[in-house]
Amino acid sequence: MQWQTAAAEEHFQVAIAHRRRLGARPLLARSLHEYAQLLAARAGSDLARAAEALADARAIAAECSMTKLTAILNEQQAATAGAVTMEREGEYWAVRHAGSVARLPDSVGLRYLDLLIRNPGRELAAPDITQLASATPASAAPAGIAPPGPAQHAVTATATDDVLDARALAGYRRRLAELDADLAEAEQWNDTERASRARTEKDFLLGELASATGIHGRPRRLGSESERVRVNVTRSIRSAINRIRTHSPDAAAHLDQAVKTGTYYSYTPQK
Repeated sequence: MQWQTAAAEEHFQVAIAHRRRLGARPLLARSLHEYAQLLAARAGSDLARAAEALADARAIAAECSMTKLTAILNEQQAATAGAVTMEREGEYWAVRHAGSVARLPDSVGLRYLDLLIRNPGRELAAPDITQLASATPASAAPAGIAPPGPAQHAVTATATDDVLDARALAGYRRRLAELDADLAEAEQWNDTERASRARTEKDFLLGELASATGIHGRPRRLGSESERVRVNVTRSIRSAINRIRTHSPDAAAHLDQAVKTGTYYSYTPQK
């Protein structure tokens, strides 16, 4: 099937180039429309190319007064442009929306977002998200990092115990300072892989520290484990959306509307 799809794509590319040269615009619009359908069916990174082909076909159809095709293209263009897709590219994520692409270094929050986007309309609890996201190496916690557990910080956990004891908090903050220095040096030397690793570990530690401390950095008392996880997942997802906002405000605005957090999490784009 893969070779058949590749052959079909090559056929469309040849036909589109030929019709552009001839100036056969009505035929060109139809070829672009069919090519966009092929790309959209493959999803992933091809959704952005499908949106571009649909936009091109729509403009040509409107110029040629192809009213029926224009109506079809208007509907398909709206559906394709509204979607956000994510694709892992080594140490980065490519976030695509409405024909634009933003590339961001890997982080826990981006992995959670990817999980929601790949399961549109499905409601997931915070523990489900952390479990499913950690089922693959790409979504696991960075090497050498272990979330704080009872064995590390207390023999017996009670409702009055701190989530992290003073020694653990000091260790987290010391490691964060080291990561800041490591990140600055990596960026100075343009070492993208090292910088990405530092950001990923920093995101993880900040999430753990945020869930363990309250106002003014005071230690938070150990409560429901599910609530701790929920707070951590929400912070990670919102942090990821804010990172996307600096590169693609439209994609972030879409995610603000489509991603629901709280008791359950979901990605439900508006129709």
